[in-house]
Amino acid sequence: MSVYSEQGLTDRQQKEVKDNLKGLKIVETYGHHSGGGCCHDLYRTEDGTIYTVHITEEEMEKSYEKWESIERYLEVSWEEERGFGWEFQTPDYQHRHWTLQVEAEEFDARA
Repeated sequence: MSVYSEQGLTDRQQKEVKDNLKGLKIVETYGHHSGGGCCHDLYRTEDGTIYTVHITEEEMEKSYEKWESIERYLEVSWEEERGFGWEFQTPDYQHRHWTLQVEAEEFDARA
C-alpha cells in the first residue's frame, strides 16, 4: 500500500484495494498528487495494466490500455486525451471502475 492509501482510506477500503490487487504481479507503484488536494496511488502490473486508486474520490479503476510505465501513463494525459484522467472515455469503463465501499460507522467516524 502506498502512503496515500494508508492516510486517506479506511481499513476496510485498504483491504478492498489489496483484495483487488491480490494475485497480480505489481512491478511499479507511484503515489501521485494531481492538485487540488487529490491523491492517487498507481500500480502497474507485469502485463502493463495500471490500477489507479483515487483516494479523494474513494474509487479504483483499471486501465484500458497497457503501458510501459506509470510515468508514460501520466505524461500522455497532458499530450493526448488518454491515460490518467481519461479512462472514463474508454470502452467498458463501468466494468473497470468501482467505488470503494464505506460502512456507515466508518462514515460517521470521519464526520
